[in-house]
Amino acid sequence: MIRPLVPLAITIGLLTWPAHAIDTEAEGYKLLSGNSLTLTPTHSPSNCRVVTNNSGVSQFIATKTATEWSSFIANPPTNVAADGCGGASPSVVQTATATSGTGGTTALNLGFGSNCTVGNTVIVGVMGRLSSDYVTSMTGMGATWTKAHNGSQSASNIEIWRGSCVSAGSLVTITNNTTNIQVRVGLEVANLGTIADGTSSVVTTGGWAPNVSVTTSNSPGLVFVGMSVDKQATFSSASNSFSEVATIDAGTGGSRVSGSAAYFITSAAGTYSTTLTVSGTGSPTSTAVGVGFR
Repeated sequence: MIRPLVPLAITIGLLTWPAHAIDTEAEGYKLLSGNSLTLTPTHSPSNCRVVTNNSGVSQFIATKTATEWSSFIANPPTNVAADGCGGASPSVVQTATATSGTGGTTALNLGFGSNCTVGNTVIVGVMGRLSSDYVTSMTGMGATWTKAHNGSQSASNIEIWRGSCVSAGSLVTITNNTTNIQVRVGLEVANLGTIADGTSSVVTTGGWAPNVSVTTSNSPGLVFVGMSVDKQATFSSASNSFSEVATIDAGTGGSRVSGSAAYFITSAAGTYSTTLTVSGTGSPTSTAVGVGFR
């Protein structure tokens, strides 16, 4: 007599199928479209996020390890936001600066004093001498680096990039299309996502004091502004309580570039503006941009 095999297969399946507890930190969470979920994994106590799903389909949120959680924060699916939790204000952990002259390699480094903390956001401003000088890619800290904003005119160029620290490291490698002079400024920020929340217009001027304005829609957050000027310059001030990151200079003679950057931690949505004032000799060409992050 031929015995049916299907019941036996079902029995084996029931006996061997592993138990999964979805909607736990160990297994991850399923978030339906149109819903939000506040998560603070035990392995990342400083990385509270409000995840909001407006994608139209259910999304899986990986939380088993700090690496998975940081990767999700850095690269959420389209129309899914991973915002910092309300009340947890961003804080700048460390900054970094670097310069380079002509005749070097296209791959240039920006080194921080300490390893980044997994889950923190890293923002990098790159200031170049010519509009034809631009960044082609960035690597380091396990991050997926994305350009948030850029601006240029004939003799000055600036780009703002962002990424999330996925693996502890202190070095960011910036690959460029040329070996021309360049200034690099970076900061590591806790309690901040990598999502751009407003960008400024590109401000170009023949003076030393461009004014940059960014309108944000969320809070808390951070506004980062930077400028590139084709002269040797020293920092004077950043208006409206913006904090200076650095003003540094590279090059010699008539082939120079100076970069200046500042930031402001926001507590409410709104418009934030600052005038970055530097001083030097001659008639400069300056370009400035700003980005809000949440």
